[in-house]
Amino acid sequence: MKVRFKYEKNEQVKYVGHLDVMSMFDRVFRRCDIKLKFSQGFTQRSQIIFALPSSVGVISKCEYFEVEIPQIQQKDIQCIVEKLNKNLPNGFFIIDAYEVSEVSSIMSLVESAKYEMHIKLSEQDIPKVNNLFNEEKIFVKRLAKNGIEYDMNIRPYIIDANIEKKEQGVIIYIQLKSGSKENLKPDYIIQALQNYSINIIDYQIIKTNVLLSK
Repeated sequence: MKVRFKYEKNEQVKYVGHLDVMSMFDRVFRRCDIKLKFSQGFTQRSQIIFALPSSVGVISKCEYFEVEIPQIQQKDIQCIVEKLNKNLPNGFFIIDAYEVSEVSSIMSLVESAKYEMHIKLSEQDIPKVNNLFNEEKIFVKRLAKNGIEYDMNIRPYIIDANIEKKEQGVIIYIQLKSGSKENLKPDYIIQALQNYSINIIDYQIIKTNVLLSK
């Protein structure tokens, strides 16, 4: 049975990198004596497929991974969730799990992601945030595979953006194209704001949702 898990990664563990998260889940499944399907070849490993890992420093309310668990039934899934949550480190928590029938990997199903960006800045810079998202083109610096830096227009990757004024700054509610075909990390939004002469005092990024194709 292929099972899709949804979990959150909170403030305590936002600086834990993806490779460490992968190793952690592998150890927790072993500790709970939940046998997963293994990869083929000389070095066999548990097949845990993640959808869209968050960048280091990002809090997430919506992370996904899939595993194939031999010899279980639908009624066993909730019991597995409870076992895992009892053994996960503080800061990680599985919200939901359910059987899926898709043949495609979950990585290929990701289309976009939603974020809340809590940005602390001066009162005079708040209008500049609105002005930036009204621009037809928004440029950031990126590195090509050959190591050469170039200007990239990220406007086509921004599906939607709404700005809410708050005390000492703004909250940007933003939806970005994400996945294996087109992908924009929220870090580039921070770079774009800074390029627009906006002085960011502090910020926090929270991933709130990952949208999958039907």
